Amino acid sequence: AYSPYVEAYTAGIVSKQSVIRVQFASDVALLAHSADNEERSLFSISPAIEGKTYWEDERTIAFKPTKDLNPSEVYSVTFKLGSVAKVPSELKNFEFQFKVVTPAFQIAYDGLRSSNSTSTDRMTFSGVMSLSDHENPSKIEELLWAEYEGRRIRINWTHHLEDNTSQFE
Repeated sequence: AYSPYVEAYTAGIVSKQSVIRVQFASDVALLAHSADNEERSLFSISPAIEGKTYWEDERTIAFKPTKDLNPSEVYSVTFKLGSVAKVPSELKNFEFQFKVVTPAFQIAYDGLRSSNSTSTDRMTFSGVMSLSDHENPSKIEELLWAEYEGRRIRINWTHHLEDNTSQFE
């Protein structure tokens, strides 16, 4: 019933840093709106989250949460479609759901190798940690540690936040 009015919306499993969007079909008669901030309360989200509503372009309205969404949480959204578009009264509220990624990680070890070509008494152990979602580098570094003869060994990290991977050695 909503397909003549709504072309796309946030659905499925999303990142905890996602923006919630509704994109209108190209032939929808949109009511007047501001180009920047949207002052009307158009999104009702459960469980409740704080954020800001704004127009990304002429056909896309977005809600950007103030904080990260709760991992593994299912959110139910009611969007007041009738407040922004001319729709039949039975379609004035558009309801949808999405789920936030469940945190998980996987480690692929590169193995143990000599630290340099001239010495066999210093070894390096390395690998890559892949995460299911964005995470703060300091929290990533808490997931893995190394000990040798009862002492903690410093791990060197290189974080690649764009693809949710972190290399270590």
